[in-house]
Amino acid sequence: MRIRLARYFLGLRRGIGAVGVLGAASASIALVAPSACTTQPADPGTVLDFCQAVAQARCQVASACSVDQVSCQQFQYAYCAQQAQNLTHAAKRQYDPTAGQACVQDLQVAFAYSGGPATVAFNVSFGQLQAMDNACERAYAGLVPQGDACAIDYDCAAGLSCTASSPGGHPAVCEPVQTVMTGQSCSALGAQCVAGNYCSDESGQWQCTPGADVGQPCAADAYCLGSQTCVNHVCPMLGAAGASCVTDGDCSSSAPYCDPYTSTCAQGLAFQPGSADCAGLTGVSNQPATDGGDGGEPSGDGAAAP
Repeated sequence: MRIRLARYFLGLRRGIGAVGVLGAASASIALVAPSACTTQPADPGTVLDFCQAVAQARCQVASACSVDQVSCQQFQYAYCAQQAQNLTHAAKRQYDPTAGQACVQDLQVAFAYSGGPATVAFNVSFGQLQAMDNACERAYAGLVPQGDACAIDYDCAAGLSCTASSPGGHPAVCEPVQTVMTGQSCSALGAQCVAGNYCSDESGQWQCTPGADVGQPCAADAYCLGSQTCVNHVCPMLGAAGASCVTDGDCSSSAPYCDPYTSTCAQGLAFQPGSADCAGLTGVSNQPATDGGDGGEPSGDGAAAP
């Protein structure tokens, strides 16, 4: 019954939620972006330093897209700063400089590009995106203690997971994870079924139940293997590259990423002049905002731009 993780890194074009207050110095962060190519902080000890480093790391690919470096860094910096406000205003998360440095390092490696406009798309793989998602979420450490309300796992203090307070329901609270095997009860707080199972009361009591496979019948509120979607009481085929999607769970292993700019399954992000993913560098999109990827909130995941 673990609440699925929301994304920090992959919310390329999701809306920004309510803005909180970090203090007088940081309240105007989103309005004062670096002009471009300033010296990157050796250690992002503050949120200001972190967002400057994040913007510079992501915008390494600006030239691959023929995107203006100044516009890219200004947008990425402002977006990062506003997300920092969103994440910390409710006192559930707090910036961690050490974890912030790890996030920046992952971004620097994944987005490392030198040269002019890419004639062949510069790719950031699904595996890299997953690693960055996790690292950058952890830049804002969870503060919520056991038993208190949460929205996603990253809200919780170390060693705790965001889980439903009752089977199949809400509200969610932070509790230690208890791994539960197939057929065993999942009614306890913190119960988390093993992979391929979900917590169901179809038998009359809450227990871990295997998800149905592709093409097999499923109940409207049941889970399917590889995807959480049951369509017309049948588990659908997972999408290949180019197939429409809402979350990563709709996509097959050959194209496991649901690109939130195109709402189609892909192997990751692809940067080349005119590509949909390049538009995210400066916040431009022709697509309506959707969750994309793992589901959950717009990364209260502090969803961040690419």
